[in-house]
Amino acid sequence: MKKIISTVAVLCSMQFTAIAQCNPVNLPYAEDLSNVVGTTMPQCYTTQAETFSSNVWQISSGAAGFDDNYFIFYTQNDNVPNVAASLYVRQLNLVAGKTYNVSYKCQNSLNQFELFSLYPDIRKAGGNSVYNHATIVYDGTLTNVSREFEVTETGVYYFLFTLYTTSNTGDFYLDDIVVEEVDDTMAANDVTAYSFQVYPNPVEQIAIITGNVSIDKIELVSTTGQLLQSRQPNAAETRIDLSALAAGVYYLNINSGNEIIRKKIIKQ
Repeated sequence: MKKIISTVAVLCSMQFTAIAQCNPVNLPYAEDLSNVVGTTMPQCYTTQAETFSSNVWQISSGAAGFDDNYFIFYTQNDNVPNVAASLYVRQLNLVAGKTYNVSYKCQNSLNQFELFSLYPDIRKAGGNSVYNHATIVYDGTLTNVSREFEVTETGVYYFLFTLYTTSNTGDFYLDDIVVEEVDDTMAANDVTAYSFQVYPNPVEQIAIITGNVSIDKIELVSTTGQLLQSRQPNAAETRIDLSALAAGVYYLNINSGNEIIRKKIIKQ
């Protein structure tokens, strides 16, 4: 039976000392590595091994289901039974009392049972995690993650991913990392508020958008702001075809009257 290293002990002892000295970013924060040239880790992103090995996160491209570049972790190592490494992404400016959403996609390169444990972690230096939800990947299925969290203290928060697995179990991909403030413009007790639903979400081909008012215009854009589709349905329900797009995170800008509502959609 393969032995997985103790994740709790490593997480508790982890120090935020490997982060590049870069200014923190305001939200929304999105990273899909589309502007990265070659395999050099982008500025302000660092990685370090968490076991007695040289395995760290790198940049690669070409995996099915991943557009352009992505973060990759190679598990090949004949000297140790387990490998682990942390990937430090950008520091975030977060505000007390706000609700945020984290999303990303990941995948194991092998279509067989191999246990990968991915731990995202968002916290202030010396503080407790405000977001730390384990993503467990067993096989080669593309996994899309989207979860909310709240903070009680305004400040700069560190953001990292730590991956733990057994040596020589293929590669692990990570991409389309997004942190954004949850849209709270729709008051729950306001029955006249504009309300729209998008389903299914995640979606494989056709997404249906319905609202309690007519949709004047709808735009599908990438995480970098590129306009991919635009239409004027002038109806309370419309459909968007995402079948030709790569798997990942996209946004719908829904216009109705003077209101513009933004919805996130995940393409599988």
